[in-house]
Amino acid sequence: MPKQSRNSTRHSGVFFVELDSGDQTFFIRYKKDRKLIEERAGRKSQGWTAAKANRLRTDRLAGKSESNVEKRANVTVMKLPSDGSLPNKRLRNFALGGLRQNSTIFYFSGL
Repeated sequence: MPKQSRNSTRHSGVFFVELDSGDQTFFIRYKKDRKLIEERAGRKSQGWTAAKANRLRTDRLAGKSESNVEKRANVTVMKLPSDGSLPNKRLRNFALGGLRQNSTIFYFSGL
């Protein structure tokens, strides 16, 4: 696969890559704590535009939203017994109800 070239937009720190399918993927770049962070914002087919990616970038710079790395760091993994028993009903409903931000991922051993 040939190297994909970055195409600039009129927004600073926002660029896109043209995919083979004709779709565009938008990326944002910014510095946080003197480290350069580059993240994928989204695809054009998912409703993303350069302006929307720029709003995401300004939110990240202002500290209003977490970076993808920070979001992944907020997820806790908890190992459960292989029989699927959970300590209480509230925990069982939470584990079976889906994931939320700052949530716990449960996995069963021995499956």
